[in-house]
Amino acid sequence: MRHKIHILFPSEWAAYSPTLLNLVEVLGKDCEVVVTCFDNGKYNNSSLDPVVFKIKHLPYMMFALLAALGLYGAYKKAMMRYSIRREGANVLIGVDNLGLAAALECAPKAHFLSLEISRSALFNRLDWGRVASVAIQTQERLDYLFPARKPDNVFILPNSPRMSVGSPGCKPQNPDGIFNVVLLGNLIPSHGLYICIDAVAAMERVVLTLKGNLSDNVRHNIEVSYGSLLGSKRLLIDDSYTPQDRLIPYLSRFDAGFCFYDFNQLKRNFNYQSSPSGKMYAYMAAGVPTIGSDIVGLSPIRKFDAGILLQEHSPAKICAAIDTLRQGHARYRQGCFQAAKSFDFDAHAEPYKKYLFEAMANAS
Repeated sequence: MRHKIHILFPSEWAAYSPTLLNLVEVLGKDCEVVVTCFDNGKYNNSSLDPVVFKIKHLPYMMFALLAALGLYGAYKKAMMRYSIRREGANVLIGVDNLGLAAALECAPKAHFLSLEISRSALFNRLDWGRVASVAIQTQERLDYLFPARKPDNVFILPNSPRMSVGSPGCKPQNPDGIFNVVLLGNLIPSHGLYICIDAVAAMERVVLTLKGNLSDNVRHNIEVSYGSLLGSKRLLIDDSYTPQDRLIPYLSRFDAGFCFYDFNQLKRNFNYQSSPSGKMYAYMAAGVPTIGSDIVGLSPIRKFDAGILLQEHSPAKICAAIDTLRQGHARYRQGCFQAAKSFDFDAHAEPYKKYLFEAMANAS
């Protein structure tokens, strides 16, 4: 009998989750994998393979109504429970608290994949004695979720690229000393969007490319507030979707990548402070030094000398960081490649894959 793994992903950004996409690729080479996930129209998930990703589409107005009534979580759990019964998989992997809750309501045991950490009331109600394994992005996040007794069968899965896929290209020479910077990912103010644009506006011979998901409202605000930067092509917008296997070659054309969190807009909680940003790992794999916030989640940048971390996000500090990168770019680029090798997703996922397949074999 061919084994089947069912991943329950209770969020709407499946197409933008490197850990999820990479895990599907790694596991899918040797067994059938299906993913239940959601789409409320905010993120573009159209690139996902419908054979693997069973997307539950919900019109945005219905989503807004359910969210306003406090029923959106219940709706998602009900849809995941229905999918579990329909798919009949050997192994259930629940992503985050809600995905795990749905899995444990339908099976005696399930596996936990932690991407967004929260010691919420739901987390405390979960029966951890029935959780067969825990896969989590960093040791710091594991220690936060489980400060006392650690669960059995723990695996660290960094939010990083597979080094066997999408090797970086040669760094092109920039004309006229132009320094090309990219901001990758979810392009929202709390993820430092305007911090980055304001910094570039204060510099000369620096071009910023916004690469990722951009809402209509944010796009309008950028067009109104930064029209001159757009007109001079010092600010570029690329909201096209780039698959994982083409992302690293795409990024390798840049001189640096931004990775900021605006804690004037975000709650200063441990989930954000320890967030091992997928963009950081992607920059490293592409040989692109990072300029980012000085938080726990971005500490690999300092450890591997793969960029510069800032406690203050002022244009002056960012400008000084860019000048530092210009002078020592080869050194920082080498640090990126060393970090990428250390965080190779395939190497970290292999023990987890072996464990899951042994569990399926023993249950057969």
